[in-house]
Amino acid sequence: MNEGFCHSRLHTRPRSKDSQCPLIVFINSKSGDQLGGELLTTYNSLLNKTQVFYLGSNAPDMVLHRIYSKLEKLKHNGDTFAPEIQKRLRIIVAGGDGTASWIIGVVADLKLHRPPPVATVPLGTGNNIPFSFGWGRKNPATDKEAVMSFLNQVKDAKELKIDSWHVIMRMKTPKEGSCEHIAPVELRLSLQQIN
Repeated sequence: MNEGFCHSRLHTRPRSKDSQCPLIVFINSKSGDQLGGELLTTYNSLLNKTQVFYLGSNAPDMVLHRIYSKLEKLKHNGDTFAPEIQKRLRIIVAGGDGTASWIIGVVADLKLHRPPPVATVPLGTGNNIPFSFGWGRKNPATDKEAVMSFLNQVKDAKELKIDSWHVIMRMKTPKEGSCEHIAPVELRLSLQQIN
């Protein structure tokens, strides 16, 4: 495993092993009036590029599956740091409510023994999810100082457990006539139609 991935250096001064906070960052660069692109540049300048993923070209389920598979392999081979990474790993997602819901759902679908906590950077229009968990509603500043401040908040944040579930709605097909006259259901936030 790339050593830079394992060690997230949030400050230039040395840190003890206990204060390290390994991070994975997912950014939707199309959210928040294109602020995501600026955040992508800033996060790449502060963290190892193997920790920062642009959602336009990296599927989060594949990224997390690859990371957790590698950590399991390292643990199996006797690496003593891999379990610590699994225990301390945190995820940051920069995007709107739909992006945040997507990543939270991906983490839930992995069915991990200890899922990593997810912090949300509000980049959407409503930003209800970040607001509900205390990350604010306003689109953030994208300069290094603002991002460093947010990274320190993530490192020191208290973990909260939430429930996540899937809802399946089925509609009966009419016995006579076609379904064309039935208006499509408007689905909000993270709900998606499966045919």
